[in-house]
Amino acid sequence: MAQVRKRVFEGDNFRDIPCTFEDATVLAGARLDRRRNYMIIDGNVCELSEWTEPCSGCSCCNEYPCDCCQERGSGCHECGYTGKVRRSHWAPLAS
Repeated sequence: MAQVRKRVFEGDNFRDIPCTFEDATVLAGARLDRRRNYMIIDGNVCELSEWTEPCSGCSCCNEYPCDCCQERGSGCHECGYTGKVRRSHWAPLAS
């Protein structure tokens, strides 16, 4: 289920608190896709971007020419022996 959260600074730590789609829509200035996850960071609405990539712990990551693990590593404890890992990042919405 998609959600909107707001990152606030308290003391020495950041904390994420629930927020509404209406609050994020006002800040973004456009209607938001309610199937996506959003985070309000420093007054800016950011969208969650996720991707899959080869595990850096068990693949050569093109350090030397090989075809063994360009799409998938060989498997290690870091990736749960799958050869792939999920990465994510909060990206600001395009203005």
